[in-house]
Amino acid sequence: MLKIERAQTDDGVFVLELSGEVRGPWVDELRRVAEDALETRAALRVDLCDVSFVDRRGALLLNRLADRNVALVNCSAFVTESLKVRA
Repeated sequence: MLKIERAQTDDGVFVLELSGEVRGPWVDELRRVAEDALETRAALRVDLCDVSFVDRRGALLLNRLADRNVALVNCSAFVTESLKVRA
């Protein structure tokens, strides 16, 4: 399961706070929520401090978001290593 909380900072940055696992159907949901936020043209930050697992599709999505200047913050060592896997 993946919990996605949306917030906005005082300076207009959208923040997606994730808790749980970025895998399976939750990858598509995260993609949808992130795309909605990116359509606003505001800066986007994805907080991964409570993420315990990222599967290959999840890692690919997060890497693609990073390539689009989305800040990935508070990654655990496990998540950081998972993001190094690219296809």
